[in-house]
Amino acid sequence: MIRINQLKLPVDHGKDQLLNKAARTLKLPADQIKSIRIVKQSVDARKKPDICFSYVVDVETAKESAVVHKAKNANVVLVKEKAYEFPQPGE
Repeated sequence: MIRINQLKLPVDHGKDQLLNKAARTLKLPADQIKSIRIVKQSVDARKKPDICFSYVVDVETAKESAVVHKAKNANVVLVKEKAYEFPQPGE
């Protein structure tokens, strides 16, 4: 799975704009992205007239390591998805 950090979009964007921005960041066509999942969404209001959303998204594609290498971006990293395990109860 590929994780993209600091993906910034205007407040009035749509889901297709998020997909297109992720595709541009990865330097590949949008139809090659199998799935996209929002991990974190926050508001960036440091510049008051230009308020935007900042996303962290997980993207699934074919040949993920090659895509990360081709992107040459510090905000694009390869991550392994791990399921949450509940801690064992104590005595």
